Amino acid sequence: LPIDRVFTVKGTGTVVTGTVWLGELADGSTVRVLPRDREVRVRGLQNHGKPVDRVHAGDRAAIALVGVEVDDLSRGDVVVSDPSWQSTRTLRADVMLDESAGKVGPRMRFRFHVGTSEVGARVVILSPSSVSTRNERTSQPARIMLDAPVVLRTGDRFILRRSSPLETIGGGVVRDPLPPRRARPWDLALAPLDRLRRMLTESGSAGLAVDDLAQRIGERPEQIHDLIERLKTDVTKVGMRIWSADLVEELGTRIKKRVVDHHRERPLDKGAPVNDLRANSRVAPELFDHTLHQLVSSGKLANDGGLIRQPGFSAGLSGAEDALAKAVLADLTKAGAEPPTVTELAQKHGDRVANVMRFLERSQTVVQVEPGRFYTAESLKTVLDRLKAAMPETREYTPGELREALGTSRKYLIPLLEYCDRQGLTTRTDAGRTWRGGAGELTS
Repeated sequence: LPIDRVFTVKGTGTVVTGTVWLGELADGSTVRVLPRDREVRVRGLQNHGKPVDRVHAGDRAAIALVGVEVDDLSRGDVVVSDPSWQSTRTLRADVMLDESAGKVGPRMRFRFHVGTSEVGARVVILSPSSVSTRNERTSQPARIMLDAPVVLRTGDRFILRRSSPLETIGGGVVRDPLPPRRARPWDLALAPLDRLRRMLTESGSAGLAVDDLAQRIGERPEQIHDLIERLKTDVTKVGMRIWSADLVEELGTRIKKRVVDHHRERPLDKGAPVNDLRANSRVAPELFDHTLHQLVSSGKLANDGGLIRQPGFSAGLSGAEDALAKAVLADLTKAGAEPPTVTELAQKHGDRVANVMRFLERSQTVVQVEPGRFYTAESLKTVLDRLKAAMPETREYTPGELREALGTSRKYLIPLLEYCDRQGLTTRTDAGRTWRGGAGELTS
């Protein structure tokens, strides 16, 4: 209901009047006033001065509102009951101009009148050569930018006027009140089903909110669900959003390709981390999860604890990688309590060292004590046994005492002690550390 008057009635409070454009309203309902987005409650209805329990489309209505003051409302505001409705500053429309309007440029200013609202506007019309000739010669698809938000629904009619000289130059019909940014005008008089198809294509990876479609297409919610059902094979619905089925199929292809690429680039990994795939997909998380679930359910991919792989894929060392792993393990075993970093190993054995180390870590052959530094499991157990033996008493041991006991430098000792703290083997205080774990206890 577009508001045309706002006033106060003694003993009643704030009252607004207008003509119901769409739907119906019952006494006691909760409504919103747009574009201010104020939620208020109806505590009285009248139709031509007579109290009623409900008003319908076409009725002249006076509505008493609770929760808002007269100064908070004005002519041009709109009362809505659907929580999904929203105001807009951009719309697509079919514009019909009077012959006296002349050429309309994108920088020209007009007054846009719809319902009881009046705001400034700019109108961008397609070139005549691009306009369909199915309708009247002067009817043209256009994009209209408004100076202030208004509430619109597809099918609403509006008037365009000049400010100086004051004259009406034309009008039109709203075709989409909530278009995407830089949306191009549509052909004239598209049917609702065709508009829905266009919206799906335009929305891309963002998809469409089902709740917005009644306002955008100009049909009642039950009719919107019928339209979606008619496009069932062309639409993927997840929760209360829909996407083009072609986009979802393309997304599935991209996910499968990314998994194949991951296997090729990192053949020693069990699979591609699902969080990495989700981040690289650049689509809504719920759409990605839905698509991945479909791929896994159909057997096209497999999910191994959050690692996505091709069916039948098994990470393993090739002949050359197995030789590299043995050479790296030999170096780590020889180094004992002072192992080289992955960077140092790579300088000696090549760039494949990092992949081999990840594989060896998953098999628990090596343990990462600090970023980029690994011990063999046996070497670490030996070091931890020595550390426990160096801390027989229930007291705090300083790093200096432990360094002398282990015979290693602080470069290796401090990261080792911090690892023990994380694993719960030692407890750190200001005075030092105490041992509280089991001998050689490892937590992978």
